[in-house]
Amino acid sequence: MRAGTRIGEKVGTVGLPYQKEPEEFLTVLLDDFEAASIREGCSNPVSLLFSQYEGDLFNGPDPGSEEITTAEAYSGTRSLHITCEDNGSGDLQSGNVYMHMVPNDCTVILNMHDWVQPPSAWQVDTFNRMRFYMKIAPGVTRLTNGSPSIAFGTYVREQNGDPLNQEAGGGHYYHFATASYSGRWHKFIIDWHPTARRGDSGWIDRGAVQYPTNTGAGWNYFDALTRWYVDINSTPPDPYPAHFYFDKFELYQDTRNEDIDYVYSVNGVYNPATNLLSVGWNRYKPNQADHEVRYAFDSIHDIGWANATVAPGSPVTPPGVSGYNMMNYDTDQINMGSKQTIYVGIKDVSMGGFREISLDLT
Repeated sequence: MRAGTRIGEKVGTVGLPYQKEPEEFLTVLLDDFEAASIREGCSNPVSLLFSQYEGDLFNGPDPGSEEITTAEAYSGTRSLHITCEDNGSGDLQSGNVYMHMVPNDCTVILNMHDWVQPPSAWQVDTFNRMRFYMKIAPGVTRLTNGSPSIAFGTYVREQNGDPLNQEAGGGHYYHFATASYSGRWHKFIIDWHPTARRGDSGWIDRGAVQYPTNTGAGWNYFDALTRWYVDINSTPPDPYPAHFYFDKFELYQDTRNEDIDYVYSVNGVYNPATNLLSVGWNRYKPNQADHEVRYAFDSIHDIGWANATVAPGSPVTPPGVSGYNMMNYDTDQINMGSKQTIYVGIKDVSMGGFREISLDLT
């Protein structure tokens, strides 16, 4: 048994109820941080499965620390707490969160799916979405010109690739997002349509990369995923030290016919104190069409697009061109009443399909 594996551990059942998503899909848990400590991939030397990476070669050092905390939790009673310190360089890209998941053991680089709970729950060529929750530190503000404020970076490797190389026969991709501090748990959904690939021009959109490695069909994006990270790459936190929280990383199989070609990397948050609903997504770079936003209190996939309500201020016009393809929608004009969940649909008006994200209203 490799280091870090826990036998018979039941997660998500201590304290507050484990929150089940409105989407009823085949789901596997990566981590909800209900254990008292961060799992270790290797004990000598210690290599944590989740940590603040302090040696960012491109943006300078990102000093900080990591721990399991009971101060905040999306589900259960604990979450992953990342503390970021100002490195004093004056570089806006430094001193930010750079939390990464490192699926190593003491000898090789494993795949992410080797660490799901339990590993036997993984089914090859099945899971097509990843979701997680983050509380963003004060001072972090999304950009309004179509540029991203958050990067979810991934490394994918071919099946049976060099176990010492995190991207052998694959590559390095980026899933960009825009999000700001809200004081609430922000939901992110990663699909297999990356915003960019390392080395590509920012104008290039590769579309959905279901099979991103030399292995080809049968070894999909999430099968191939090894290391990944979350990086803030816009305005720095204020004040320092800055505190970020992460919870409930899951992989799931979405069997609905969703348009991930023209609407991808969806994220959102609702703040009941201000009634502010905020949703962000990526658009297909070559297409400059407006995007229509609709909402309902039942899944729009169940009731139909025509039966959902057009959101106030819809449609949304792209704020930038080509590679500046971040899209955002905000409103405080929807009467949520006593509803528990809102479903937000997003549709490129030149296309037929749409994407949906569900957000907790409580």
